[in-house]
Amino acid sequence: MKIKTILLPLLLTLICSTAYAQTSSEAEQAIQSADKLWAATITAGHEWNTIKPLVAQAKQALKTNDFSAAITLANRASEQSVLALIQAEHEKTNWVNNLPK
Repeated sequence: MKIKTILLPLLLTLICSTAYAQTSSEAEQAIQSADKLWAATITAGHEWNTIKPLVAQAKQALKTNDFSAAITLANRASEQSVLALIQAEHEKTNWVNNLPK
């Protein structure tokens, strides 16, 4: 999986979501994006334990109509998912460097 194909849409979403007032649909979209990235980390076998609580908190904030907090939490979960995927890719390509010499 190419990390650049994940990073560019995520960064554009993050930039656009902070440019104007947040709505329910924007919060739902941010949470869906976070869920997809979280699923990608699970598929890569490199899920961080901080992502699940952030997604849960974002969904709770959406239920209480705190759209700004929902978007912030979902974006934080997305950022951590991207970092987990980058770490997974790095470990996949550099594992041989960690072998005893």
